[in-house]
Amino acid sequence: MVDVKTQIANTNLKVVDKIYRLSELKSRASFIKNLNIKEGKMQEGRWGQTDVNEWESELKNKERDAISEKLEIEIDSLQAELDKFNFETDI
Repeated sequence: MVDVKTQIANTNLKVVDKIYRLSELKSRASFIKNLNIKEGKMQEGRWGQTDVNEWESELKNKERDAISEKLEIEIDSLQAELDKFNFETDI
């Protein structure tokens, strides 16, 4: 079993940079997608209060979505490269 794991690790050295890049991109994409962006006037309240707050965000919803889409394109491209490598590589 140790020999097989060693062969896999040695084979993956050719694409380890892509593996790490893919992981980082997925983490960043998840963070960006989950950003709660508040813009404009919103009525918010707890326990019967109905305060109106005005929010201004440095990053707008459209910008967040564009960043997310760009990340997803890069993720898909890297994943395709790794899938091809895995398909074509024998251990």
